[in-house]
Amino acid sequence: PLPLSFAALGTNSGLNILSLPFTLMGDGLRRLSLSGTGGNIAALIIYALLALSPLTFKLRRKWSREDWLLPLCSALLLYVLYYTVNPTLRPSVLQNSMGDLILSGVVYSTLLSWAVIKLILHCDSMNSTKLLRTLRRFLIVCTALFLCALAVGFSNCQTEIDAIAAANTAPGLNLSTTFVFVYLSYAATALEYILTVSLLLLAAKLVRELETDAYSPSCTLAAQKIALWSRRSLITVTLSALALQVAQLMFAARLHNIAVNFRLPIIGIVISFALLALSRLLCQTREIKNDNDLFI
Repeated sequence: PLPLSFAALGTNSGLNILSLPFTLMGDGLRRLSLSGTGGNIAALIIYALLALSPLTFKLRRKWSREDWLLPLCSALLLYVLYYTVNPTLRPSVLQNSMGDLILSGVVYSTLLSWAVIKLILHCDSMNSTKLLRTLRRFLIVCTALFLCALAVGFSNCQTEIDAIAAANTAPGLNLSTTFVFVYLSYAATALEYILTVSLLLLAAKLVRELETDAYSPSCTLAAQKIALWSRRSLITVTLSALALQVAQLMFAARLHNIAVNFRLPIIGIVISFALLALSRLLCQTREIKNDNDLFI
């Protein structure tokens, strides 16, 4: 199970796995530094190389206005790695696993900001082939992020189960129904993410077809398949959220923990609807082209 995998890696939460590379680097550099004079020198060299690693994105390439974020990322890495190697020197509020996540998150956010801004500023200069290739890669990255969110959600689900069990210790108290609804809540979110991942993979396949020939029969079939799955996903994620709310209301008397938030699967609905509209547009474009070809 995922929680056991996270525990084996030295982290208790799925989200904390994001900070794992930094904690491992900090632990390794600290051990190397304490091994002796030679180890200390080697640790300092590795420390400097790691801090300068973001600048390798611009090796032998022309610098652009958004690339100032890379030196900033290097400076942040110097700061983050120093406090990862020396966790006792951190501000007290950062001397825990959440502190690891905050420190590593600053670096991730800087790199992500650089990548997003660079993509936006250079979209106009891309030809259609390169733009479609970039879009396909972006869809694959989004798929990976949704899968990570799925894993994190399962870990959070287990944490919520443990918290409910710790807060309700009265003898003879039956928490099974409460636990079932916690798992059902996670299952509804997982279903939304799984359907979204399926749609994103279909969209990546459609983009591949667009790269080859936007008016080919296979491109039209891929668009029609997305339209079909988008409709099914819209109906499924909407009804699953509604069913969970109604069921929770009906079993309220037997529950010892109730999710008071009104959950509407906005992300899944937006992605499904957008892909549905796109697939319709592509199909209509091919129909217009076919009619024009017949007219000519």
